[in-house]
Amino acid sequence: MPILLLLFFISAFALAAPASKEEILSAEGEQQIILLNEYLKQHAQTDARGALALIEQIDPSAERDPHSKTSVELDLWKGVAFKYVGRKQDALEFMNRAVSQSRLRSYLELQGEALKQRAYFYMEQSKFKLALEDAMAAYALVESRKDMNELPVISVLIGDIHNDQALYSISYK
Repeated sequence: MPILLLLFFISAFALAAPASKEEILSAEGEQQIILLNEYLKQHAQTDARGALALIEQIDPSAERDPHSKTSVELDLWKGVAFKYVGRKQDALEFMNRAVSQSRLRSYLELQGEALKQRAYFYMEQSKFKLALEDAMAAYALVESRKDMNELPVISVLIGDIHNDQALYSISYK
């Protein structure tokens, strides 16, 4: 019986939901940015407007290092959220910033995610050459880190880019 209780509590903590909006707003400093990043990862695609509204509610004068990993990650997920609300120029600006800052600071895992998200963006814009460049760069990063969970995701992305490019070129023949 005690083993069952232990397993129940372990599974409850492992399956914990990301922080609520109220928890994010009540947190301070770096912890607030960490919670916001987790929230954006979960909701940037499904509730982009709500995620962007939450960013606006956070105190803009809050002290944070613009080059910290959490700030760079925040830029990435802001870009993803902007993409889903139709603000393409803002999306690209934030994604480009996330890619360049993560490359400059050697945040390899974040750089791979930023390249992957920017590749999806370019693919949706029918900019297949740029999408393929980003996807291949992300593949090289993931392969060098030996991340076997992310490798198939990037491989599928590369295949999707080739497929969309073929469909796009066939439609103009």
